[in-house]
Amino acid sequence: MRACAISERWIQADSRHQLLQVILFHMRQSEWTIQQRFLNKTIFITVDPANLEAMLNSKARDYSISPRHQVAAPLSGDGVFTLDGEAWRRSRARIRPHLAHGHYEDLSPMQQPVDDLLAAMSRSADAGDVKTVDLQPLFFGLTLDVTTSLLLGESIRSLASGVDSPERAFADALDRGLGFLARRFRLPGLHWLVGGRAWRRACADVHAFIDGVVDRNLAKAAAAGGEKKPSFPSRVAEACPDREALRGQIVNVLGAGRDTTACFLSRTFFVLVRHPDALSKLRTEIANTPI
Repeated sequence: MRACAISERWIQADSRHQLLQVILFHMRQSEWTIQQRFLNKTIFITVDPANLEAMLNSKARDYSISPRHQVAAPLSGDGVFTLDGEAWRRSRARIRPHLAHGHYEDLSPMQQPVDDLLAAMSRSADAGDVKTVDLQPLFFGLTLDVTTSLLLGESIRSLASGVDSPERAFADALDRGLGFLARRFRLPGLHWLVGGRAWRRACADVHAFIDGVVDRNLAKAAAAGGEKKPSFPSRVAEACPDREALRGQIVNVLGAGRDTTACFLSRTFFVLVRHPDALSKLRTEIANTPI
């Protein structure tokens, strides 16, 4: 493990969106674990598989995420990624049955978001003088549209929605909120300095939109009388009647579903274009795979 200080270089790298590269540089100089002192707090950054296995599995009870709650609660509320101990176990038990693979074997909800992605890529390319497209924001739109379709029973189609539409406003509010959240996590003990009115507005907009979706889902479920397959909010509401707790569960899962897959897709394409042999092999395999 290597000890290092947060320096001006780290702050500058963050402002240039190069923080990951700087952290990776220091990781490679160490045994994949860094210890830091920042604002009189000790911080560990690790990607060591043995450390992750211990924290998330074999010694999970020795670790706590309770400080995360006060940082994330204004946006995420109470959910599986913000609670700890017995509260976390109850939260997990409420939603785990409803995230089982069997609920999402039908991949048809992905068709429209993928079509919207291809159309958005075409529009982005046509708008410029060169055929260069920034894929990352489009991937975030894709995963948000797919996740809302699977979880909420209706895709918000953020990639196809107009600039002034409620769906685009929600997508922008969620993006701002998660951006503020990332910055709040980087300032342990001083997270309250981040965001101000803009942060509170983003949280309020996200909550209002989710509440509206929940109301529509519950109304549809009541009207259907059990004839249709219930949506994720309807299923979770049966075990979680409290509205704020239900919203928190949805925002927790929605944020995770959007970010992890979008980051994975962005990184995959970033690497593939730098390894043309691997990209060519992948294209060949896809072309030869029957649909």
